[in-house]
Amino acid sequence: MKKRQRVPGVVKFALFCFALYATVSLVHLQLQISDKSAQLEDLNAQIQSQTAKNSEIKDSLDQGASDENIATIARDKLGYASPGERVFVDASSK
Repeated sequence: MKKRQRVPGVVKFALFCFALYATVSLVHLQLQISDKSAQLEDLNAQIQSQTAKNSEIKDSLDQGASDENIATIARDKLGYASPGERVFVDASSK
């Protein structure tokens, strides 16, 4: 009968170190994957938000420059008034 040869301690230590390194590397990679997944979800939410904004802008462009839109912009943003109309500004709130 042949005797079994023993594995030297250095080889066992090297295998243990390799296994430890592989485990730590896998845990680190899993953490990175979860971080990137969270970033991906945030970016997808931003994409959906921007897509909704783009569709609103496209709808307003498709409506064109109607008289009501022009009058609203002229009153609200430019401070114009219709002929014969008086505009009162509340100065107490400023």
